[in-house]
Amino acid sequence: MFVPPEFWLDENDERARYAHHDNSLANEGYVKFLGQVADVVAGLGAGQPRVLDFGSGEKAVLAEILRQRGFDCVAYDPLCSKGQAALRDRYDIVVLCEVIEHCATCAPRSCRSSNALALAGASSSARNAIRPRLA
Repeated sequence: MFVPPEFWLDENDERARYAHHDNSLANEGYVKFLGQVADVVAGLGAGQPRVLDFGSGEKAVLAEILRQRGFDCVAYDPLCSKGQAALRDRYDIVVLCEVIEHCATCAPRSCRSSNALALAGASSSARNAIRPRLA
């Protein structure tokens, strides 16, 4: 996704736009959608991984769903000032759900100097599990 810089939103405009979303546990459609994301995480077969929900949103619904399923999941979102200390840790799985479109570049500012994203070659089974299969 490439958007010319003159159309990028600043952080205040991002927050204002996000305030119009109903991304909460009370929103059944949103919970159903994120349940499919949680199914993908569970299907990776990584045992008991540490998971980072990068760009979790203020209510961190995906992180809560993953915790309810027994995952050790930490929520982080720079727009909501949520989980700033999370980027000092390392994770087995990093989920960016509905996040990339908010990044002005391919590498989110918050990750450029972080240990949070340990880039390693994924196995073919992990790559197949991650391929789009969400309805």
